[in-house]
Amino acid sequence: MRLLILLRVASVRIALTRGVALEEGPCEWRFQELRMRERAEALLNMLNATHASEVFGEESQEGRWPNDLAAPLDHKFYEIVVCRPLGVAFVHVYKSAGTTGMQLMQASCDPEPIDAYVTWPCDKDQGKNRRCHYGSSVAEIFSNVTTTFTIVRDPVERFQSGIFEVATRQSTFIRTLMKRAADNKVTVAESMIDILLARQVKVNPHLQPQIYFLNHGGAALPGLRYVALVGAKFTKELTTLARVLNLRADPYKLPKLRDSHDPAYHPEFNGIRSEYLSQHVRAKIFKFYHLDYAWLGGFHYQPWH
Repeated sequence: MRLLILLRVASVRIALTRGVALEEGPCEWRFQELRMRERAEALLNMLNATHASEVFGEESQEGRWPNDLAAPLDHKFYEIVVCRPLGVAFVHVYKSAGTTGMQLMQASCDPEPIDAYVTWPCDKDQGKNRRCHYGSSVAEIFSNVTTTFTIVRDPVERFQSGIFEVATRQSTFIRTLMKRAADNKVTVAESMIDILLARQVKVNPHLQPQIYFLNHGGAALPGLRYVALVGAKFTKELTTLARVLNLRADPYKLPKLRDSHDPAYHPEFNGIRSEYLSQHVRAKIFKFYHLDYAWLGGFHYQPWH
């Protein structure tokens, strides 16, 4: 995308070729805000597409994508957190900095509790400054919500992290998978993606494509305006979000609660996240996550190159 930057004495304007203008503020903040908005717009455009050719190009053989979207998943979301006083909702996409997003919401909403809407019974999910709701409708969840945001991640990194997460919860299955991979002289990632492509098991939510968390019945979740991306600019994007949405928490000061990156945390599975993936394996991952790649096309590499 070409950017035309016009400098003024009192302000900075960033004018895009699509006609969007952002004024009055540091250039960096405006750029980060723009990128997050562009990701949300790309998702909305994709959800409004009527045929796969509009998303993937004329040579696509994927068929009418809404049917593909509905196929592997029973629920269209798993966890949505709302701060009622601020009118802000956060959609938790598994294995995409969800803990950070929860902390940002909870710290910003304090002393009022956040409302967590989940698709599992609430008996073990109540906590300080957190009210749990089970079985709520989309209309109930987003009542009086003015802005929704989420956090996403590079599909390959998220896939490897998702396998590790599954290993900590279903160790017997992953141990069997690791043995099969060793016997076949392939990576654990390739063994897992082959299973997912063959639809041999119900897809674990930690491995579901990210788009599945962000739609309901093929339509975008209400008020989705910002999509932050885990990466080099992640903390800057969160800081921009806090400014735009009037969140009181400082992303640089959020506590680090997860120990999943500690080498002592399930060390028997640590190698899963650092496996070298060949172009052949990356192409398989792209095939399974093709919907994510279609609307999150701005990643640093293409797995088929």
